[in-house]
Amino acid sequence: MPSIQMSADIWATGQVLDGGNGESISRFLGTRLESHDVATGVLRVSYATRPEFANPAGVVNGGIVSAMLDDAMGILVVAQSGGLKLPVS
Repeated sequence: MPSIQMSADIWATGQVLDGGNGESISRFLGTRLESHDVATGVLRVSYATRPEFANPAGVVNGGIVSAMLDDAMGILVVAQSGGLKLPVS
């Protein structure tokens, strides 16, 4: 299966794969797909932080940052494999 050219429009529908409803963690984190280049395998996403993501020092908690990285890598795996591979987390 060829790669899926991911776009903000496709991502916004929540229907990346047939029958899929998008990841709830992506919705929770407010994932915004900025760009995806199939040829180079480069995906750019952004996240708007929220006050509840902050640790006592006022910066984004490391666990939230890890979740954001995991989310971005999962999107890329699905897109580059054409939906044949799904991340386990």
